[in-house]
Amino acid sequence: MGAHLNNSILHKNSRERRLTQRWKPSVTLYVCGYAVGHYPFSEPACVVEVNDNGAQLQLISPVHIGQKLVLVNAATMEDEDCQVVHVDEGNEERVTVAVCFKSPKPGFWNSKGHDLLERTSNGTIH
Repeated sequence: MGAHLNNSILHKNSRERRLTQRWKPSVTLYVCGYAVGHYPFSEPACVVEVNDNGAQLQLISPVHIGQKLVLVNAATMEDEDCQVVHVDEGNEERVTVAVCFKSPKPGFWNSKGHDLLERTSNGTIH
């Protein structure tokens, strides 16, 4: 049920229905998958915005709803499986897609390989 819940949240029109806030990360992201004809592709993605459940991206390679992709955070080399839940082919050069993780991945968007704010046991930030 988790993937279906995340898909419905990512695909809603109203921002108030999202479980987590969206933001624009400063991370280089690569997308890997299989194009039509089962040819593998890998390309840098233009990240529009993200949240703990997934992202909105712009890609050159054509993809379809339900397609499995792998996102790779270039800073950490961490990779996460995701699924395409929405495709908007309005732009001739790039396709805008929404992707959803199987479960929330709040740490995936970090650019330094660790949480952005680390707290000590007494609550101070360092």
